[in-house]
Amino acid sequence: LIESGRELRTQLQAKGFVVSSRWLDENKDETFQTMTSKERRQFCAARDMEDILTSEALVLINPLTWAQIGSGGRHFETAVACMAKLKVYILGVESNVFHSMPEISLVTADPVKLIGAMRFTFGIDS
Repeated sequence: LIESGRELRTQLQAKGFVVSSRWLDENKDETFQTMTSKERRQFCAARDMEDILTSEALVLINPLTWAQIGSGGRHFETAVACMAKLKVYILGVESNVFHSMPEISLVTADPVKLIGAMRFTFGIDS
């Protein structure tokens, strides 16, 4: 999943979007490597919340193969984004009832369609 996120970040940045998802680089942080498991979880939660709350949109990478597995963090992050009135895009599939809310845009697993939808929403012409 992290490689998909990194590839998507590259595509979004090439079209003029700023991507604030620091979790995509967490393996490169030396401080992260020296933390206990609980410290890492707390660090990640605080960092991810900051990234969400300083953004204009959240892209949830939710492929069919991941729809019902994982830590559940992405579902919590989606709720935070909705409460903060951010635009939410799902790249993949719906996996819970909240994903059908009208504020959430479901985009199939095609990053090109996602970028097109985001460019339209945010008025980016490049």
